[in-house]
Amino acid sequence: MSPIINISRTDDAPLLANVYLYFRCTDNPQSIDLNCALFTSPEVVVQDGQYGYQNLFDALLDALYAALEKAGAPNLNIAVSESGWSSEGGNAAAVGNAGTFYRNLINHVKQGTPRRSGRAIET
Repeated sequence: MSPIINISRTDDAPLLANVYLYFRCTDNPQSIDLNCALFTSPEVVVQDGQYGYQNLFDALLDALYAALEKAGAPNLNIAVSESGWSSEGGNAAAVGNAGTFYRNLINHVKQGTPRRSGRAIET
């Protein structure tokens, strides 16, 4: 990871990350609530120290921010270069769920994550 971090720093470029939630939900439907993945959970689902998470997207992205901090790159920006939801082929794969995910993702990224609140997520 260090060489990639160094290139991003040198070029003043964000680290590109793919964040797919659908696969995490279908791989473990007993542990991952669909509402958490679709940005529709009305309350905090996971508490990690001072950070509370209502959605899986923020939890995954903040895990990457935390890893970058430990790797010595606390100010490196992340750009979500790809995300998505399957519209067929699995338990939660449905056009309606895909539409919900995309609409809510577009609205959500403006506010940032709990770890980087108020900082829009380049997506």
